[in-house]
Amino acid sequence: MKNKINNLRSLIIILVSAFAVISCSDDDDNNAGNENQLLLQHRANLNSVEVSGNTMAYLEYGPTNGEVLILFHGIPTSSFLYRNVAEQIASQSGYRVIAPDFLGFGASDKPQTAGLYTLSAQATRMYEFADALNIDNFVLGLHDIGGVIGTEMMKQDTSRIDGLIVADTSVWFEGVTPSATNAQIFSGQATPEEVWSQLNNYEFAEFTTNEFLIMGLTNDALITDEFLEAYTIPINEGASQAYIDFFKTIGGILGDPSGTDELLQNFNKPVAIIWGQDDAFFDVNIVAARYEAQFAVPQNRITIVPNAGHYIQEEAPDEYINAVVEFLDEAF
Repeated sequence: MKNKINNLRSLIIILVSAFAVISCSDDDDNNAGNENQLLLQHRANLNSVEVSGNTMAYLEYGPTNGEVLILFHGIPTSSFLYRNVAEQIASQSGYRVIAPDFLGFGASDKPQTAGLYTLSAQATRMYEFADALNIDNFVLGLHDIGGVIGTEMMKQDTSRIDGLIVADTSVWFEGVTPSATNAQIFSGQATPEEVWSQLNNYEFAEFTTNEFLIMGLTNDALITDEFLEAYTIPINEGASQAYIDFFKTIGGILGDPSGTDELLQNFNKPVAIIWGQDDAFFDVNIVAARYEAQFAVPQNRITIVPNAGHYIQEEAPDEYINAVVEFLDEAF
């Protein structure tokens, strides 16, 4: 069975890579996204701020003097992931809701500097981002690799983090079902540079969107050409170095969780868990349950969304909004 799974993963890599090569043969396709209405509408709502010499984009709703919720995205996403939920959360909770694009993602700057995007560097940068917006304390909403960045922030300083909303993420290998490329990197069969830097930007964007986004969704009706293109365009704008740095550092963090469990156990502030029942990457019965145990999360703060996969903000926006608002209302 293990050999069959490995063979299937290899086949996925070959097929997706072939698709990417074919796709990039037409320059018109590469430019078509300039008229993508989903992304254009989202970017029209973005603000920007300078953080350590680079411009970071972010989505913001709610009163500027309200309590703050900062929502972290993962891969291959950006603040675009929160376009259907952030405003409603702000209006229903009274919070100032902010969804940033990490440096190297979305509409934020993407300097091609190796080492700039390690998970610890991203964590430090998010404190600098908060400082740039004159935000002292905040609740963090975590998703995907945003959960690891949030945990790295906790290692640096927990005093500014008032609470956590943990959604479809992990800081452990246990219960993680890696994509084909992740499996190669985590097992040492290939380095991030070998996997990613051999592809030009357009191939890279097609590859990552197909491997991560499509595999993480259960509702095929969402997967339209315009939807995929809206996620592909920001990656195509030069995100490969951010991915390389991420994959160079993620294995070491997941593979050596020394101190992580103790860190979570000692975090004595409110925590909620929101999870897609059919998450293809993080097993709800293993990973969500481990978060529940480490944080001692009460049952009324755990929301498992049926018929939803990894990207619950896309597949179950109402359930995500309701769970977040109820948590903010009840816990603070």
